[in-house]
Amino acid sequence: MRGARALVIGLGAACGTVDAPAIDAAGSGDGGVDAPTDVFTVVRQPPTDRPIGFLDAAGAGPALVFNNQGRAAQCRAGNLSVVDGAAFASCGTADASGQVTFPIVASAGATDGSYRVDVEYLDAAGQTQTYATTMYLHRSLDGAQRCDDGAEWPSDAAFFTAAIQPFSFPAAVTDVPSWAASGLPHATPFVNTDLTMPTYTVGFVGVSRFQLTSRYAIPTAAAGVTLSNPLPMTSTVSFDLPMLSLRHRIVTNAEGTLLLVHRSYESRTVRRITGSTQCRMGTFFGRDISSEIHVDCDAFVLNAAGEGFCMQTSGGVVQQAVYSRRMVAKLMSQTVGDQPAHPHDSVWGPKVMDATGVHPDSVFELNQRPFSVILRP
Repeated sequence: MRGARALVIGLGAACGTVDAPAIDAAGSGDGGVDAPTDVFTVVRQPPTDRPIGFLDAAGAGPALVFNNQGRAAQCRAGNLSVVDGAAFASCGTADASGQVTFPIVASAGATDGSYRVDVEYLDAAGQTQTYATTMYLHRSLDGAQRCDDGAEWPSDAAFFTAAIQPFSFPAAVTDVPSWAASGLPHATPFVNTDLTMPTYTVGFVGVSRFQLTSRYAIPTAAAGVTLSNPLPMTSTVSFDLPMLSLRHRIVTNAEGTLLLVHRSYESRTVRRITGSTQCRMGTFFGRDISSEIHVDCDAFVLNAAGEGFCMQTSGGVVQQAVYSRRMVAKLMSQTVGDQPAHPHDSVWGPKVMDATGVHPDSVFELNQRPFSVILRP
């Protein structure tokens, strides 16, 4: 067949147009929609908005399922490094309903990474058309349990909407932010942001920082150890934060002013140690290592200044759980500059980390030092 116009669904976004093959509105391959019976119809395809494994939790491999109403079609699939050199071949035999299932398998010598599936097919007029979709596959996700595919999992919009609601600070808090009654500020967009999975870069703007005194202060008149207090927050810093994750989903709202981070897959560490599924993000907050608190967060929502909320869900309803002025510190690695950080400083350690090993030194407090974190009353 000779190629004509192409529809490319690349990492969740349409990059061109065609005499449209029908695909579900979300573009995620979770199911088809009613469509005219004389057109190429995508019934199901692998998710394009998150990495996937070569085997899902049920042991099934990824596949593209389509219906071309019995007309000719040929397929190819492979890692982006080799797929353009691959030959087209039969997509497979249609079942009784006319659906064709084309399995996506690992490319020899190039297993993990971005993959593309190409389909050349004849339309109702006998013209050759091309359909293509891309996805990211990695063997470390084989058999992993999904965290965000249940009927009660909230939409991205639900998280963003809940995060900018007014927040009732406890009466004892003396430095209540000026926005408390109106909601988390979200007018400033992130900059230099690249959310191409699984490596991400998010540019934060105007993040408050402490000017730190010594790491510890040893009292002379009282027994024990107290921690030094930071100097006032007298400056801000802007920086691009690189992150790497296969098991977390990192997206912004349509305006690019709020960032949502949550698990797409269960914790590999918890699965290995306990054999159980853990989808919440266990997060330590607190003023020092003797008074820290542990909160299980379903998601984080942050603004460009790095402040934001640990969010929790119940029955599909999202609510603010913990506010932190420097929630962005929870997205950083366990090393801050040349200072070894407390293990609780980072939520995920090597799973979401500073991919280059560098970021502005000493601009964020460690959990050994006081910082603003407020529990929901």
